[in-house]
Amino acid sequence: MIGIVGSTDSVGLVSQVASEMGLAEGLVARSYDRPELAPKYAEELDSVCGVILFTGRVPCELAESHARLAAATEYIPHSGADLYRTLVLLARKYGGRLPTSSIDTLGADVVRENYEDIGEIPPQHVYALDPILRGEANFQDMVNFHRNLYERGEVEVCITCLSHVREQLEPLGVPVVRVTHTHSVIRDSLRRVALIGQLRATSESQIAVIAISGEGPDHASTALQSTVDRLADVVGGRLVAEGPGAYNIATTRGAVEGELQRRRQRELHRMLAALDEIGARIGVGFGTSLPHAEQQARYALGIATATREHSAVLPDGSITRLDDGGQTGIRIRETDQRRLEAARQAGIGPTTFSRLQAVLAELGTNQFTARDFARAYGVEPRSARRLLAGLVDTGLAQTTGAQAGPRAGRPQVVYELDVHALLASKTDAG
Repeated sequence: MIGIVGSTDSVGLVSQVASEMGLAEGLVARSYDRPELAPKYAEELDSVCGVILFTGRVPCELAESHARLAAATEYIPHSGADLYRTLVLLARKYGGRLPTSSIDTLGADVVRENYEDIGEIPPQHVYALDPILRGEANFQDMVNFHRNLYERGEVEVCITCLSHVREQLEPLGVPVVRVTHTHSVIRDSLRRVALIGQLRATSESQIAVIAISGEGPDHASTALQSTVDRLADVVGGRLVAEGPGAYNIATTRGAVEGELQRRRQRELHRMLAALDEIGARIGVGFGTSLPHAEQQARYALGIATATREHSAVLPDGSITRLDDGGQTGIRIRETDQRRLEAARQAGIGPTTFSRLQAVLAELGTNQFTARDFARAYGVEPRSARRLLAGLVDTGLAQTTGAQAGPRAGRPQVVYELDVHALLASKTDAG
């Protein structure tokens, strides 16, 4: 379903064009008399629509700023074509000339270009939207901007893109013209959101697996079970115990990204904090089949264990943090040629190379023992020593000394890695 939010006249025009395109049955419309109501109506549509189309930049940005939406959001821009149409109508009304005017919403560059294209002097009074969207002004300020200019005799007519402003000016006797969208602009926007909706539906139907693993005493196991049960309930998934302290939840990508990461962010953070307290980690994988999603989830869980950050594997092979969606810099598939060449020179795989970058960033130093490295990388010390030995052989690491342990025993070797080769995001293997 596609949601439409905007002023009554704009929503009516969009609905008319959608009907001509055969899209009317897939639309759910909400119209307002004040732009401030856009967030409220967007939230009403959010639960039933995969994408919401706003009839302008103003309601879209207000909704994105004041509402927590799972749906994709788009807006119909007020283009130069819309202003051209308005100028033609004004010229007809004023006997072939363009009256002096004040304009709002459209950018000063767009206004100047449109007037210069038809050989006219651009208006001096253009009210930008940005102060309103930043909360530094309100719509009454925009109304007063037009009214004061007209009453001082500086303009003959006011041009606005907002029906709310027009409705405030008309009772005051201020000549005002509304810039409305052309049918072609609306059609382009409807085609765009229809495609977004189709792609989103396909994406959300992908299978997702949430892998959870934790170790701890009996009370921790109880806490883990409680959190896992709640997580499965939130995403509507099927919970399977894989072993002591290990669980898989099978669900859909839409449930993970929509229900969990957008609609219930506070609850997600509470669950992640509870898992952190008992040393448990989450790895989320998306796939075209259940086995594929499980494989991705296991890989994400390994990354989460190594980086101590709950992680998700995206379809493009990148890894993101589950709590804030931020990139970890690690990828299952590496396509950057400089990194691929650097990994080849180091004698390791590109994925291992990316994980090394993340580990070095976490350690915050280029000198450490194999035990330090193993703890950050999430492997046994002997595996860490084997990997470090390989890096020493390629010249990307060297041994610089020894460090005594907390108890009597053999000192631990201290390694030093070439940070410029492994940490720089623009590594030049040459």
